[in-house]
Amino acid sequence: MNLAELKKAVVESETPVKLVTILSFQPFIAEDESMAFATFEIEEEVAEDSRDIAKNSLILTEIYKKERSRWKIQLTHASQKICLLPN
Repeated sequence: MNLAELKKAVVESETPVKLVTILSFQPFIAEDESMAFATFEIEEEVAEDSRDIAKNSLILTEIYKKERSRWKIQLTHASQKICLLPN
């Protein structure tokens, strides 16, 4: 598989997100400001096919580490709360 074939395979396997809404955002920074994490509660609407839309409710957690005065993401974790598929 070459790069063009890989890109095509990824695009075809991905589900397009139609709308993402951030419901809440809570950042936490360590006292020495060397590390931080943030939690997001988001709701997304995803196109399952050309007509149907599924709604997902997710909790995202991201962990950041400060390197040379810049924040860098070390880890991102998504937990699915609710998935409502169309009838």
